[in-house]
Amino acid sequence: MDTATTTKIDLNGIYNITNTTITDADLFTIPTTTAASVFANGGFYGWDSGSQEKKELKPKLIKTIGRKTFVYWKDGSYTKVTCEKDQKPDPFSAFCIAYMKKLLGSTTAILNMIEASDEKILRKKKKQENIKAHEERRKKEREAFDKEVEKKRHELAVLRAAEKLLNKPSQK
Repeated sequence: MDTATTTKIDLNGIYNITNTTITDADLFTIPTTTAASVFANGGFYGWDSGSQEKKELKPKLIKTIGRKTFVYWKDGSYTKVTCEKDQKPDPFSAFCIAYMKKLLGSTTAILNMIEASDEKILRKKKKQENIKAHEERRKKEREAFDKEVEKKRHELAVLRAAEKLLNKPSQK
């Protein structure tokens, strides 16, 4: 499980920010005492950095310009999402990605989370690991075989040399 050093905000009603190491599981673990208030009125609530008041993470405006979609948040910030060249801009997908970028901090964090839990990616990684392990085993087996062959060749050469010495007529 990936971990990162980041700012962790205590959701138990105390505005307590500390530098700490959190795991991917911590990002979606909400204490049961605050779960109702966190998702009240259909929105995710975060803490305003200047006070202890809650603020909603809801968009004020979603604007699409070409392949780029800008989501302007009620806190005054915005998040930009750009679709691939061969795709048509989709406001729903753009908003979902912008929301996760705002929540997690970056596209890389989203991709890391997907990579860490996507079944196809995990199967592909496992298959690659199995192939690599198989290749390593085969390499060790070949090396052991080559050593054994070299040992047998040496023994054969020693036997032939001894045979030549035994079959050689003695000179007086």
